[in-house]
Amino acid sequence: MENNLKILLAENNDFGQSCMRMLNSYGYSTVLVDKDGAQVLTGLRFEKPDVVIMDAFMLHVDALGVMKQIKDMSDIKKPVIVILSSVDNPHFENEIISSGADYYFLKPVDVEILAQRISQSGLTMEQYMQFSGTTVEK
Repeated sequence: MENNLKILLAENNDFGQSCMRMLNSYGYSTVLVDKDGAQVLTGLRFEKPDVVIMDAFMLHVDALGVMKQIKDMSDIKKPVIVILSSVDNPHFENEIISSGADYYFLKPVDVEILAQRISQSGLTMEQYMQFSGTTVEK
């Protein structure tokens, strides 16, 4: 199944490798960066991903800081944002979602379920382009 969505995953470790293999099996192109908000921001500019998966708490810039900076980036389309966290607190989850995240997953995350949720979101490349206001050339 090939759908050409690019995913930026900020988990360059064993979990990230496992997650990348699962996401790739769903037809996604996955780019790994360290669990570092500064690297996520750099990856956003250079990789231009359709989906970003990151932890709530990272080195240099946390997920809230990354999402704040994404709002200020006029040169990129807003990606679908998936936050992973071990914080099971409804107030924190609400803050994350209201700051721009599309999904919030509690750790430990079942990698297959994460891939299925992205797939079940019905987000094909063409739909994403329409969602982001970009046109699709055929």
